[in-house]
Amino acid sequence: MKNKLLLLLFIFLSGSGLSATDAEASSSMGCDAYFSWERLEGAETVIVFHNESTGNFNTWMWDFDDGTTSGIFNPAHDFVNYGVYIVCLTISDGDTCNSHYCDTVFVTPDCEADFGFTYVPTTPIHIQFTDLSSGGPDEWLWDFGDGSTSSEQNPCTSLPDTRNIPGVLYYE
Repeated sequence: MKNKLLLLLFIFLSGSGLSATDAEASSSMGCDAYFSWERLEGAETVIVFHNESTGNFNTWMWDFDDGTTSGIFNPAHDFVNYGVYIVCLTISDGDTCNSHYCDTVFVTPDCEADFGFTYVPTTPIHIQFTDLSSGGPDEWLWDFGDGSTSSEQNPCTSLPDTRNIPGVLYYE
């Protein structure tokens, strides 16, 4: 699966108008379904869900939007694929309490931008950057600090002299 280091805005259109920044909730008298979630540290595809519902309910069911469900109160779910999922929690007491809450869950790989460089101390100075990022990026945006950018994985740039090289640390 291709991963991106760029910030992407996912917008989902449905009959309810659900988007990545909105959560969907419905409830009846007596209870309110709600949950929070977090990624399990060290496990990219495992999400831990915290049932924070209120009221008098005695049943709950999770729908993870990947074809699986769970009746565990605070489940940890391992998503098989990276992606964006609309996870829903439904609670009930079998009588007056019926509530449903959904939220967008992003299951993405760990990624960290990193790079190395080499340069030729001539005038102009030629600098070759090397992508050392983790997480399998497939798009890059380099900003050289002088108004120029590149979308190449391993770009080369030239600067007129050493007095104008922003962000480059020289050491011996």
